[in-house]
Amino acid sequence: MSAAVYAVHAARWARTNQRATIQDCSSLRRPSTFSRCTWATTPKSPKHYTDVVYNSFLKEWEQEQARLLSRCWRGRLKGLRQEVASRTKAVKQWTLRNPITTSSLAGLVSTVASDFLVQRYFEKRESTDLRRSAIMGFFGLSYIGFLQHFLYTGFWPMFLKASRLTGPKAVVFQVFGDQGIYMPCAYLPVFYTVKEMAGPTGLFITAPEAAVAGVARYWQNVTSDLQLCYCYWLPMQGISFSLIPTALRVVFMSAASLGWQLGLGAAMLRSSGG
Repeated sequence: MSAAVYAVHAARWARTNQRATIQDCSSLRRPSTFSRCTWATTPKSPKHYTDVVYNSFLKEWEQEQARLLSRCWRGRLKGLRQEVASRTKAVKQWTLRNPITTSSLAGLVSTVASDFLVQRYFEKRESTDLRRSAIMGFFGLSYIGFLQHFLYTGFWPMFLKASRLTGPKAVVFQVFGDQGIYMPCAYLPVFYTVKEMAGPTGLFITAPEAAVAGVARYWQNVTSDLQLCYCYWLPMQGISFSLIPTALRVVFMSAASLGWQLGLGAAMLRSSGG
């Protein structure tokens, strides 16, 4: 394999060199012989010939190296890393091309998964309440995923552009607006309303009645809820507004929300002595 590669390099070198040729050798007897001498280059081989040969040998060498690597654990690990990197890149490109769909699916998966885990492992239910999971899933799809996508990727960037805030000031302003205004005034009341609709009494009450009951329950727990929210979400939103790309903020928050729900369930389990 190495000799073939060297041969190709030699062919490339020879192709670039020139030599002089004397035409009409029979005229050497005449005095004007050298006036008829012309300098010409050797006929060049097609430009693509040596490249094709070289690339074919190189491809065979790479395939041989890949076969040798596949027989050892290092080669298999390298192949696995390359496969994971390729699939991760494909997923990232798809999410960037479809940001709204990505945010909506992230909200759906987060709420359904957290509700399922809370029901089975923290509430110790023998069977899953599908109606409750469906309502929470719709809440995650429509509100957490779809609507919040426009809040975090549309409203906040537009507001910052108009206010001309940049750097740490912009991050602090967004975190304060999210946790100081949006969370207590919009998200938590809506969340408690949805929980009332998804609860056992949701079959017997209308949406306005569920909203009244949800807001009443929210006011009962507002102090403790906000304390827990600030302890967890202030650093999370700081990371979101400073490090996470705008198109992927809802995805990051959905993943953080799943950890938030599981952490609350674990804390409740420890406090109950389970």
